Amino acid sequence: VTLTVPEDVTYPIAIGSFIEIHQTGTALLTVAPASGVTIQSKGNLLSSSGQYSVITLRKVSQNIWRLYGDLS
Repeated sequence: VTLTVPEDVTYPIAIGSFIEIHQTGTALLTVAPASGVTIQSKGNLLSSSGQYSVITLRKVSQNIWRLYGDLS
């Protein structure tokens, strides 16, 4: 399953917003940036680590997000 983070021009979200993502199924969840969007994470990891993991996106600037939590 892929969750694509949209550009501000497509779907504006306020800077400072948090989006918490819970993986309840067994399918791997991957967060992908739309064109023009940057996702920053430790080790450039963009996928949840498995069933029942929780990851969080935080918008830090226009089209820039931080991803953290139970990543792999």
